[in-house]
Amino acid sequence: MKTPARMTDLRHIHTTATLTRAERNEAQLRHLVASNEAQHRAVVANLARRDIKPRVAIGSGYVPSRVARAFAYVAVGGLR
Repeated sequence: MKTPARMTDLRHIHTTATLTRAERNEAQLRHLVASNEAQHRAVVANLARRDIKPRVAIGSGYVPSRVARAFAYVAVGGLR
């Protein structure tokens, strides 16, 4: 009779193969990029669910994109 499989914590298993410092840095960077992309997609999906449209910077303020189209060819900022 076989013994049942057990969960093994792989952090404590030592192997002869090790990653170089550059490979570890690259793996960490890829993890951060994937994490940031996932967070960004979650925020965009949340805004879409709440029916909040992205805003565009006009001068020192932000306006909805439908309003920004009206200012596409207008010099905003007043006289200088």
